Amino acid sequence: MTARRTGFTLVELLVALVVGALVMGIVLVSVDRTIRNHAVLERQGEALTRMARLRRLLHRDFVNADTDTLTFTSGALELHTTHALGMDAPFRVLVEWDFSTGGIIRRETVEDMDLERELTVLPRYDDFTAELYDNGKRRWLPARTLFSMQSPAFTALRLTLTPQGGEEMTIIERLPAMKTRETAP
Repeated sequence: MTARRTGFTLVELLVALVVGALVMGIVLVSVDRTIRNHAVLERQGEALTRMARLRRLLHRDFVNADTDTLTFTSGALELHTTHALGMDAPFRVLVEWDFSTGGIIRRETVEDMDLERELTVLPRYDDFTAELYDNGKRRWLPARTLFSMQSPAFTALRLTLTPQGGEEMTIIERLPAMKTRETAP
């Protein structure tokens, strides 16, 4: 009579070990890809949230802007508006949108209350262009070349931004019916 052996042979154990290692390798690659994709989606989500905030704040500032108060300089946009952050009552506010720092900062000054606030809307960007739509000539003009023009009828602002590590995004915002004044840098 032959004795029956219980257990596995060395070859069976090696085959099981190789198959287990292959399965673990596939699982690790899949988990690594999932983590990387999550990080990319999180960065894109943050960029979209910041762009939505930028667009919302610009829109509220322009909708509530006083007539004839829009001023462009080489790195900033200024206007008087009644849109003050965190205040329910409409106060006259001087708002400066500063694009010259490599990020976008919104500064507001409520002169009646001696109050100044600053909000960093977009901490960093890789590339930025600002253009205004000249309704008379029906074309987009770079904001930096406007200083030599005589009171064009601007109807829209187009901001093209590339957030740091993100994809290019464009915001087009209709300007209120107002004249613009250009100031030299």
